[in-house]
Amino acid sequence: MKKTLLALLSIIPLGLTSCVSTPNDNVDTPPIVDDSGDQDDSNDDNKDDGNKDDGSQDQDNDKVKILPSYTFKSKTELVDNEYQTTLTILDLDNKVIETTISKTPKANPYLSIDTNAEKAAFYASYKVANSPLDAKYRTEAGLLSGKNTEDKFMPLDNSRIDNTKVNNYRSTTMNYVLDEDSGEQVAYLLFSLDGKYTPIYKDGAYFTMNELASYTIGFGALPANQNYDKYEKMQDKSSSTWWKYGRVNRGPFSGPVKASYKHESWFVGMKQKEISYTETDFGNSTYYNPTEYDSQYQTMPYIKDNKDGTYAINSGTPGDRGVLRFVFTSEYENNQSEKNSSSTTKKNYKNQYYRRCYYTFNHYNDWHEYLNYEDGWGEVFGNMTRGNAYGKNSPHSEEMFAPIPTDSSMDEIITNFNK
Repeated sequence: MKKTLLALLSIIPLGLTSCVSTPNDNVDTPPIVDDSGDQDDSNDDNKDDGNKDDGSQDQDNDKVKILPSYTFKSKTELVDNEYQTTLTILDLDNKVIETTISKTPKANPYLSIDTNAEKAAFYASYKVANSPLDAKYRTEAGLLSGKNTEDKFMPLDNSRIDNTKVNNYRSTTMNYVLDEDSGEQVAYLLFSLDGKYTPIYKDGAYFTMNELASYTIGFGALPANQNYDKYEKMQDKSSSTWWKYGRVNRGPFSGPVKASYKHESWFVGMKQKEISYTETDFGNSTYYNPTEYDSQYQTMPYIKDNKDGTYAINSGTPGDRGVLRFVFTSEYENNQSEKNSSSTTKKNYKNQYYRRCYYTFNHYNDWHEYLNYEDGWGEVFGNMTRGNAYGKNSPHSEEMFAPIPTDSSMDEIITNFNK
């Protein structure tokens, strides 16, 4: 069944009904389509319903284009004993391009998903969250809002970058879905080079490479399933709450400030103490080739299957949690009374120039900067890239600073890429 341009919100289980897309009369858009019918088009190999299971939204060539610079508003109201969320998109002239409606039960339907078997069944027929309230409900029940599968762990595996056009450009466009009543940022908009977008809900839980990087840029924090320190108590809590999607190791990251860290790199504003950084594990179970780096880290997957329907974070052996890390500028409060707490400075945080996210695939040796769009990763830099051994800052001992990509708007990046 063909859906409208912005049938962004998908059908999900447990009684959450699908969206109705309402185009503006002044624009050339398809008629209203209610995709909550009983038709089963799963066997239609030629279908293109525009509504992706991963939350991204197609934009057909003959339809109105949604630009990253447009305005996105969300309003949730109680109608006939259920919540109705309306997403409205306005162009640069403040003209309504399209509205999309989703409906959510008044009471949280996910709270009945409690046992490991119930969680396994939920993820077996999984759909991403379709509204800010849906995401909030899921988090309250320890369930994801974003994609639940990914085997990507290297930016090169995760990208479709044309080096001649894109990968030295960082998007400075920071666009949000705003709540119409409160003005609160309820979702950050992750755009792709194809002009598709995915809402990353502030109250949602995420673990994939693109979604996590986008969340850290948009909100300067970690999603609920990642917001744990690395110690045993929090590891247990993470696994019991989030099943196999819990992640740990939220903590401050200061770069090459100690002799043992001299092989690490300085990030934007770090050495000058203009901004503070926080790190977290990226818990993908695939690591690098041990013959290429340090074999101690070729051990077990990040999450181990206990063979009884439960999962746990590997701990106790060096390298069990792997070598993949995200480091990003954050707004976490300084609280040194808590073990492994995150510290930050409010100075410069709201300056877009300092909103940065970096990813290491070999335990703080080499890095890519996230460029603030889907599969957008800058050139690799760091210790081994410049010819040093793993964890050693020799023979090249000079300080290493992260390269700074050229800033550009997302509109311009998409235009240049598709020339």
